[in-house]
Amino acid sequence: MAPAPRKSRLPLSLQNARGVLCSSVPGKLYGRCLRAQAVKALADECGGRQFGAVPGGGIDVPSMAAHLFMESAALRCRAAAIVFMDVKGAFYSILPELAVGPLLAQDKRRQLFRNLGMSQAAADSLEHTIENADTILQRRGVSPQWRSALADW
Repeated sequence: MAPAPRKSRLPLSLQNARGVLCSSVPGKLYGRCLRAQAVKALADECGGRQFGAVPGGGIDVPSMAAHLFMESAALRCRAAAIVFMDVKGAFYSILPELAVGPLLAQDKRRQLFRNLGMSQAAADSLEHTIENADTILQRRGVSPQWRSALADW
C-alpha cells in the first residue's frame, strides 16, 4: 500500500491521501499483455464492426449511425432494433468460450443443459459443437501458448 495525494496542490497528509494497492499492478499488467495478444484477432473477427477497444475507435460514429437508423425506420413506419454489444463486458462473460474454447468442465456443462431442460439430442449436438469448434483466436493465428494463457486467466 502506498499513499497518493488526493489533491496535487495540497501537501501529502492523512487528510489528503488515499491508499493505492501496488500488489494489483502486476496482475493488471499481465491482463493487459494477454488482452493485447487477443485484441487484434478479435478486432479482425469483427470485420470493422468493432468501435470500442480499438485505437481511434470511439462511440460517436456507431451512436450517430444507430440514431439515424432508428429515425429512418420511424419515418418509414417500420419496426427496427439495434443490438449493442459491449465487447469488453462480453469478454468476461461469453467471449472467452468463443475466443479460447470451452472453459466450463464437460460435466458442469451437461448439468447446465439438464437444468435448462434441454433434450438429450440437443445437448449432445451442442456439446459436439462446443468441443469441436475452432476458436476465434485459433482461426486468427494466435499462438497456442497465448491461447492457453488467456484460457487460464
